[in-house]
Amino acid sequence: MHRVLNVAEKNDAAKSLARLLSKNGASMREGFSRYNKIYEFNYQLFNQPVQMIFTSVSGHIMNCDFTAAHNSWAGVDPVVLFDAKVQKKVTDRATDIEEEEEEEEGGRENYQDNEDFKGAALIELVDEELNGWVHHAQYVLPQGRTKWWNPTENIEKDEEDEDEDEEEMKAEAEEIEPEQGPPLLTPIGADAEIESTKAWTAKISSNLIPQYACAIIRSNLWPGAYAFARGMAWENIYIGFGHKYVTTDYGPELPPLPANEYNDGPEIAEADDPLPEDEAKAKAAEEQAAGEEEEEEEEEENEEEEDDN
Repeated sequence: MHRVLNVAEKNDAAKSLARLLSKNGASMREGFSRYNKIYEFNYQLFNQPVQMIFTSVSGHIMNCDFTAAHNSWAGVDPVVLFDAKVQKKVTDRATDIEEEEEEEEGGRENYQDNEDFKGAALIELVDEELNGWVHHAQYVLPQGRTKWWNPTENIEKDEEDEDEDEEEMKAEAEEIEPEQGPPLLTPIGADAEIESTKAWTAKISSNLIPQYACAIIRSNLWPGAYAFARGMAWENIYIGFGHKYVTTDYGPELPPLPANEYNDGPEIAEADDPLPEDEAKAKAAEEQAAGEEEEEEEEEENEEEEDDN
């Protein structure tokens, strides 16, 4: 099916025309700029089915004007204006659009979509070299970012108040080399191995019905990260906790073995609480025993006194 591109001056015009021709059946998706949407729908053009695509430009972002010497038209000879210099600048209302386009161009300057791509064969996607799969997103640097940030760029430089130690530390910090990752569209087969294990493993979803199967690759560096593809359809999925693969699994320390039970004995035997009657008897017996001891002591003292006499 052929694709027909229609570019309007403004997004409102593209939106209205797409809805009118599609009878409100056009689908909308985001474009390179949030100000320029993309509207798509199927249409019959010259008795042939085509896919209509409506989009728009960002409007008149640049403004062309004379320099300050010839900016006042009323006070300048019109003949001189033919040879006068002009300058281009972004209008005040379009500053946000210009900044957004600069950011987006920085993210997509290294590649662009191939509209004629029809998809790779299944045998190519499960090849051991894995050249049919590439990285389409920026590499995550060891710093944890996709774009390297210089940690010393915001340090205030005050050479008069700095001592020698601080100057040496700053000199070492300025020598930091920017971190770089592999370029976009690098085949995943070039990823570093994990202790003689490839970073990715490819397989077919079903060997019984290969005509309906899709290619699946699994990341061995990030367990739980998968990608699958069949023809023009592909998708990425991740199921996990965000942990990388480690060669040595973490094994928590085992709890100590249960201790042996203490042998039963009289020292740990639980005694029943005595009744009030028993307590009274025990108290009377103690008083009687104490009285007998006192009597015996008195008798012994008397005997000793008699012996002395």
